[in-house]
Amino acid sequence: MATTTCTLTLSSNMLSSPINISASTTITKADLTTGLELIEMGRGTIAEADGSKTAEFGLPTALGNDKAAKCFFVNKATDPTFYIDIDIHDTNIGRLYAGDWMFIPWSMTDVAAELDLEETTGLAQRTFSGNTTQVVLVDVSAESVTASGANKVYIRNTGTDKTQHFKVTLADTTDDTEEIGRLYGGDWMLFPWLATDANEDIMVQPSSSDKMTIEYAVFHQ
Repeated sequence: MATTTCTLTLSSNMLSSPINISASTTITKADLTTGLELIEMGRGTIAEADGSKTAEFGLPTALGNDKAAKCFFVNKATDPTFYIDIDIHDTNIGRLYAGDWMFIPWSMTDVAAELDLEETTGLAQRTFSGNTTQVVLVDVSAESVTASGANKVYIRNTGTDKTQHFKVTLADTTDDTEEIGRLYGGDWMLFPWLATDANEDIMVQPSSSDKMTIEYAVFHQ
């Protein structure tokens, strides 16, 4: 069986009590304990950016949607003023500045969907039980984040059950939602968050009415 293990170590002394996060997951197929067996790799170079969409990345549709696909992107630039906007459809997730990277699940529920720090809110947990309703996890209007800044969001499903997941979605400026992906037991994600509009909240939805806990933190300017 193919095995891919992803590990994150995150340390911060921004608060009076230091934050130390260590998360590791062996990525598996949706609702299973079998390891993922396919990988798509590549490198793209943008010679001159003019503010328009200059590169698009899409997984082969044969891979299917609602699976446990994972995406990793890194901005290899060294100039701190160079950034890459990351979009799903017309929803801008955030920006990867020089050296920044992101690791997220990707549901790819629509074949047309292409995946184009001084403070922290602190590490928090939220437990769900008895319902499977989609709720706001991070309310942009309640956070003192800088719009279009180098904000980062960390989210982890603290459970161990690979049959249960949290669906992670991002609202756009019209309050419609775009599904990013699903975090199964032990899965985590780290991604940029542009937060340019008061409606652009980060939402989660548990797949089960059983007790499920999610861990998250927002790092922002």
